[in-house]
Amino acid sequence: MFMNFVCEIGLKAQKEIETMMKNNSRTNDDNPQRIYKQFKISVVKHARDIIKKRAPKLETMIKRLTLAATEIQAEPAYETNTELQTESEAILDRIVDLERKRYQHIKEATSARYSLNAETLSKYWSAINKDKSPRDIIYSLRKPDSQAYVRRSDEMAELAKQYHDALQDLDTDTKEDNARESATTASLGNIQSRLDWADKALLTSSINKDDIKDALRRAQPGKACGLDGIPYELWKGLPSSDDNDDDNDSFDSLSLLKHVFNDIETFGTDSASGFAEGWMCPIYKKKDKRDISNYRPITVLNSDYKLYTRVLATKLGTLATKLIHPNQAGFIPGRHITDQTQICRTMVDYAEATEENEYEEVYAKATHCHACYSIWQ
Repeated sequence: MFMNFVCEIGLKAQKEIETMMKNNSRTNDDNPQRIYKQFKISVVKHARDIIKKRAPKLETMIKRLTLAATEIQAEPAYETNTELQTESEAILDRIVDLERKRYQHIKEATSARYSLNAETLSKYWSAINKDKSPRDIIYSLRKPDSQAYVRRSDEMAELAKQYHDALQDLDTDTKEDNARESATTASLGNIQSRLDWADKALLTSSINKDDIKDALRRAQPGKACGLDGIPYELWKGLPSSDDNDDDNDSFDSLSLLKHVFNDIETFGTDSASGFAEGWMCPIYKKKDKRDISNYRPITVLNSDYKLYTRVLATKLGTLATKLIHPNQAGFIPGRHITDQTQICRTMVDYAEATEENEYEEVYAKATHCHACYSIWQ
C-alpha cells in the first residue's frame, strides 16, 4: 500500500536525521533538509507509479486500439487494400463502443457524486454553482521601456521574473543609505513596546510537535499543492505521536517535520532543498494586458512550507497585541478591521476641519529592513 511505503521511507529518513543530529555530523552538503527532500521525491515518484498502474482499463484499451488503427492507416497499401480498410473500420467501431462505455461510467459517477453532495454545505456544492470562466491567456508581453513584444512562453516567464526581481531593488539606492539609516534609527527610537523575558523565551524556543500538530489541525483540506505536489491530506493521514519524545521505532511524521523545521531555524533554508520554492501565477488586474505590471502575482507554495510559516505566525500572533498599537487591527489575532470604523470617521472629520490631506501608502514607503530592525528591537 502507498501509506505503508511512505511510512517505510519516512522512518528511514527520520532515523538518518536523528543519527546525524546525535553524531553532530551535519554539513552543508548533507543535512536534514536534503534528506527530507529525497524523502519527498521518493513519495511523489511512488504515487505517480501507482497512478500509472491504476489507469482505467477502458482508457488503456482505447489508447491501444487508437495506436493500432493509426499504424494500419499508415501502411503504404492502405488506400488499395480492402482487408486493411476493413480491419481499420472494425477497430474504429470498437473504439466508438468503448468511448460510449467510458462516458456512461463518467455520467454515473457524476450523478452519484451529485446525489451525495448536492445541496449540502460543501466545497463541491459551492463550486458547481459558480461560473466556469476560462483562464486568462497571456499572448504577449511588452518589454520594459520598449515597444517590442515577446510571445514565447519561456521569454515571457523570464520577463516577468526580471520585473519582480527588480521590484526588490527599488529601495536599495546606496546614495540614500545614510539618510535612510538615520531615519530608521529615529523611527525605532520611538518604539516603547517591549517583551518580558517569558515572551522572549517563547519566541526563541525550538519548534515542537505540538506546534506542528496545531498548525496541521488548522490547515484546510482541498487546497492547491505546491511544486512538490504533496497536499495537506498526506500529512494529516500519516501516523504521528503526541509525545514530544523521539525514542520510538515507528515513523512519526511530526518528528520528521520538527527536525527539518528546527534545522531551517538554526541554519537557514538550504537553497538545494527547494523547500521555499513556489509557482508564481500572474492574475490580471486592469489596463493593458500586455504590461506585466498590470498583473497581481499569486505564489502557490508547498504544503510543508505553509505549515512552517503557520507555526511562526502563531508564535508571533500570541504576542502581537503586546507590541502593535491598537489602531492597527488588520492581520492581528483577536482584532477585527471593523474595529477601526470609528477611527476612519474621525480621520475624515479631522481632514475636513483642517483642510489637510496627508494620507500616503505606508506599505510602499516602509522597507523590509525597517520591519526586520523593528522586530529585532
